[in-house]
Amino acid sequence: MRYVGLDVHKRSTSICVLGDRGARVQQATVHGEWPKLLEWMRQLDGE
Repeated sequence: MRYVGLDVHKRSTSICVLGDRGARVQQATVHGEWPKLLEWMRQLDGE
């Protein structure tokens, strides 16, 4: 299982993905609105 933390702002969203044991798996900043964020999240593997 993965845990996703989002820091949402008007023009960008910072994302941090953690694994089962709390280790950082991936980190990114997506610039744009919700469709861009959803597109990025669809690329994640796992639950």
